[in-house]
This record gives sequence, C-alpha cells and structure tokens, in this order.
Amino acid sequence: MISRYLQRLCVLGIAVSLGACDQITTPPGAPPDAPVATAPDKQAVQTPPDGPKAVVEPIRDDLKPISLLIANDRTGPARVQLHNYLQLHPNDSQATFLFGLSYHREKKYGEAVEHFNRALVAKAPYRTTNHFRGWALFYLGELDESRRAFLTFLESQPD
Repeated sequence: MISRYLQRLCVLGIAVSLGACDQITTPPGAPPDAPVATAPDKQAVQTPPDGPKAVVEPIRDDLKPISLLIANDRTGPARVQLHNYLQLHPNDSQATFLFGLSYHREKKYGEAVEHFNRALVAKAPYRTTNHFRGWALFYLGELDESRRAFLTFLESQPD
C-alpha cells in the first residue's frame, strides 16, 4: 500500500510540476529525438496503465509569465513581479503559491512553507499548494505534517 501511495504521489508531483510551470520537458538521459512531454491546460496526465488520470489545475494566464520565470530558475525576478502583483491582489492564492514555489525551487523549504501556508488560508485556495507544501515539509523533516499535506491534496484531487 505504501509503495502504491508513493507511486501516486510521484506521478502527481510530475503532473503538477508540468501543469504549474507549463513547460516542455524531455526525460533525463533520453535521446535528443525522443518525444517530449507537454502539459497544456487541463490535459489529462496518464498515470501507470492501471491507474486513474489526474487533471492538473492550471496557473491562470496572467501569472503564466511569472511561473515560466520560476521554471527557468529566474526566481529573483519572479519574486519581484509577484511582490508587485501581491501589493494589488494581497489575497491571490495562486500568486502566493508561486511565491512559495520560487523558494521551493531554490530548496529554501522553510520560506516556501510560510508562503504555502498563506496561500492555503486565502479566500479561494489553490489546491495544488498542498502537494508542494507536503514536499517542502518532507525535506524539512516534518514527516507527520508532510503526510497530512499530501493526504489533504489527495482528498482535493482524488483522481
């Protein structure tokens, strides 16, 4: 059961990462002419053959340029833009999530968790936040809290 659970989490992590950052990727070690995986808006991401499909909650169009900065490791400029955006929209859960994601990308998990927590108390929480919050807490050694975050994510995204 545990290995099936971890397998689902890994697949969901890949699906969410592709959807959240809206980037094109080639698997590590793949030949240059290998097909690339894409994650357009609300694409059904295939899990292992016996598993269900998951629908990734996309980043809004107005925040996609910032998510691309984060995906390209330009986290500083992304945070400047997010800071300015959040001055005008302080309760925007996706922008707050992206702020946390920028720290997560730099492996600054403590700072990431702070922003993920803020994103979760927003008026309309971005459901994907709990997935990344779970990983950040895992890397911080907060295993019980990490497990709760992953379970909360799976409850909001049962497929």
